[in-house]
Amino acid sequence: MAQRLGITAPASGLLWKLRRLRREHPVEEAQDLESWLVELAHSRGFHVLQRRPIALPETISLGNLSNEELAIAFIHPALRDEPQLLRPAAQMISRGAIDLPKLLHLAERECASRILANLAIQALKAAPSHPGWISISRNLQPAAPLRENVIHWTRLAEPVMKPRGPHNGEWRLVA
Repeated sequence: MAQRLGITAPASGLLWKLRRLRREHPVEEAQDLESWLVELAHSRGFHVLQRRPIALPETISLGNLSNEELAIAFIHPALRDEPQLLRPAAQMISRGAIDLPKLLHLAERECASRILANLAIQALKAAPSHPGWISISRNLQPAAPLRENVIHWTRLAEPVMKPRGPHNGEWRLVA
């Protein structure tokens, strides 16, 4: 992802931790780190990406890997460039399952703050009054904009449909 966005993907303590946890808690069907992260998010109730159910052999406790670390893992610039992988992180933030100060600190430490700031801009297009996304947007002012948006805002939201009527332009974040 870093190459597409024109940013650097630094050495990362978080990625070392994730690789170690993946070795300790393998999932046969998850052939790479990104797939393993999706399965972990599913085990915690974040189902924005549709996958067939896979049971992790052992649940990884929040003490070993927090939701904030999991969210930053999904937006880490060193991971594969698949915009849909940003959606579980966005779902965690939209649901309010994140400690925002801890998330902001991790984003800075892992050089993911510009990606998180751009994700906030996109999410606020669908839900301009969401307190979590407003806080992220206010606290992360990137020094330089990214080459392009990390994901289109409609991938973070779903249309609100009225009974027996067409879509009226109203959207809500997937939480």
